[in-house]
Amino acid sequence: MNRRAGTSRTRWLRGVAATAVFAVSLTACGGDASTASGGDVIRVWTFLSSEGTSPREVVLNELIAQFEAQHQGVDVVVEAQPFEELESKFMTASQRGDAPDVIWARDSFLHLLDRAGALADLNEHLSKEFTGQAVPDMFDVFTGKAVFDGRRVALPIWPTPAQVLFYREDVLKTAGHDGPPLLWSDFSTAVQGLTTGSRFGLGLPTNDTGVTRS
Repeated sequence: MNRRAGTSRTRWLRGVAATAVFAVSLTACGGDASTASGGDVIRVWTFLSSEGTSPREVVLNELIAQFEAQHQGVDVVVEAQPFEELESKFMTASQRGDAPDVIWARDSFLHLLDRAGALADLNEHLSKEFTGQAVPDMFDVFTGKAVFDGRRVALPIWPTPAQVLFYREDVLKTAGHDGPPLLWSDFSTAVQGLTTGSRFGLGLPTNDTGVTRS
């Protein structure tokens, strides 16, 4: 949402913040916008396309349609951006005063965006019902990443990284292990026995987009 939004947009501002969880993880400051007919426009940056056919894009369009039906005169415009460039492009757009109203971003970038003064404080716009019922139902370890000096700048969709270590019990038993290593001191020894030929012992998520095989 626009940190400098005018009073004409406050009638639906709470709805924007509360609905942000469906497609984006933070609200951003941006320039005021209106439709050709004089209505309000919410510009959304995400890696999903409004014309896409993937399950996530289908759901995104359905939720946008529901939101627009509940807020007559408001149009949600999705401006798809390259996944790896989204945060950096937003930072540049924010500095020149042309940022979107709502943005999807990885939680690992939130502190940089907040430090630049590009993010709105959701506490000022979320409804009491949402903060009282929805927010407590989220995991604190994830929602806490979006709070800086008491300011809530984002709502989580999924955490980054939030992966699970999968393993095969039969392979572990063959290598002489009753279960996966629970201590880092045992990890190196365990994976050496599990790795043979083209088979890797374990896969560990070490960044937002990749997995390191051991």
